[in-house]
Amino acid sequence: MSRKEIVENSPSRKDGIDWKKETIYRKSYCTFLQDLGIRLKVPQLTIATAIIFCHRFFLQQSHAKNDRRVGCCTL
Repeated sequence: MSRKEIVENSPSRKDGIDWKKETIYRKSYCTFLQDLGIRLKVPQLTIATAIIFCHRFFLQQSHAKNDRRVGCCTL
């Protein structure tokens, strides 16, 4: 998918989440995964793979339908 397709046709956009808010959500889960990976002392490649999987998940699913607080943990 091109950037334009993602911006205009993402599931989140169809559910009323604007591009700016979606970008904040994406940055939030990337930061969370990066911090968690560092605390767990896993390789950077593993952290990057987790971030890619999240990006791919949200290409198909809306942020509005997936509560970000469910399943989050703190160390």
